Amino acid sequence: MNYKIPTEITAELKLNKWFYLTDLLVLIGMLVMGFVLHAMIHPSLTIPFIIFMVALYGFWLWKPKTNPNMRMLSAVWMMLSRDRATYHAHDPHEDEAKEDKA
Repeated sequence: MNYKIPTEITAELKLNKWFYLTDLLVLIGMLVMGFVLHAMIHPSLTIPFIIFMVALYGFWLWKPKTNPNMRMLSAVWMMLSRDRATYHAHDPHEDEAKEDKA
């Protein structure tokens, strides 16, 4: 028997050409949140609320150009949950070396 062992287990699971499992889970979460919050929204604000939820969904799943391996939802979560008391040194020469290789 020939079993293939994946070399990378942190890769996103692709459901079709453009849709990933992360997209599906965030969509389900947004739908649940929308149904819960819909009862608190005035009927005249239903359309703006739907537009806001769609825009928020798109923003959360957008992959920023500065970090294409991470979705914006993950980047914002890391920014909010990081330890601000810890010092993180930034080496400007490391960025120059990466640009030279590219």
